Amino acid sequence: MWGSSFAFTKIAVTAIAVDVLVATRILIATAVLVCLVVATGRRLPNSPRVWGVFLLMAIVGNCLPFLLVSWGQQTVDSGLAGILMAVMPLATLVLASVCGRRERFTRTKSAGFVLGFLGVVVLMGPETLSSFQTNGAALAAQLAIIGGAICYAVNTLLAERYAVADGLIAAAGTTIAANVILLPLTLHDLGGGLSGLTVSSGLAVLALGVISTGLAPVLYLRLIRATGPTYVSLISYLIPAWAVLLGVVFLGETLGWSALIAMGLILGGIALSQRAPVASGDLNPDKSAGMDRASGSIKQNRRGVPSERDHDDRRGRNVHI
Repeated sequence: MWGSSFAFTKIAVTAIAVDVLVATRILIATAVLVCLVVATGRRLPNSPRVWGVFLLMAIVGNCLPFLLVSWGQQTVDSGLAGILMAVMPLATLVLASVCGRRERFTRTKSAGFVLGFLGVVVLMGPETLSSFQTNGAALAAQLAIIGGAICYAVNTLLAERYAVADGLIAAAGTTIAANVILLPLTLHDLGGGLSGLTVSSGLAVLALGVISTGLAPVLYLRLIRATGPTYVSLISYLIPAWAVLLGVVFLGETLGWSALIAMGLILGGIALSQRAPVASGDLNPDKSAGMDRASGSIKQNRRGVPSERDHDDRRGRNVHI
């Protein structure tokens, strides 16, 4: 679902102005989400503080990344955009550590970040990085997509800090706030921005609004509640794979070996950075078990034969375990 948005965006930006495309997809998503809110008997909050959070998340999670990624995809293929977007978990890791959250920037996570960063360098290519004057437009487009990924990383931290219990309400409120920001800025360009609209680009915008912007955030939040963030983090691996596959199959894009190597480096960096640390007590389970048995023997020798109460206590502990 999330990986397909790059293919839809690539189709849409060929016929629709970037600002109009972003405003239209958010407007469609708002209509879908508000209808769901009404149909399910929910009510939008009336707290100014909550709407302030929605406004902040709309800027960081909708307006800025949509504009940056759409602008970048005018020249960047959808598959490459999906690979660049895969740096989002690595950016989240760095920002979470800088902001002083509970996650520590361990050696393993540092190695994962370096590996992922190396993948980005390989993907951009030494030629683009070394000659900004001749390849400035290509570099700017790729950096714009990376900027969108960083925006999503910041929005992830905001969503965790200012969690709203109902994912549907959060998604609807955020898109409403995004409309308040974007519609006044794009109304003057609405006619000209849609002048090149075709059937395929219109369907792409509709899919972006209904699926990628409307339903995807709600399903994402529900998946977190149902399966936990660790399982949902697997989406980070699926996004570039799906983006590449859809770009090759449906848009006729081609990927060189450097792009595939870069994708492997970035995904490897994500896997390394999300690797759970091994607890010190688990390093030598046989030794730990032996110490437990020795402790039990010493305790029994000191107290003599265990009493009936000791047996009852042990049986009780076994039951609770």
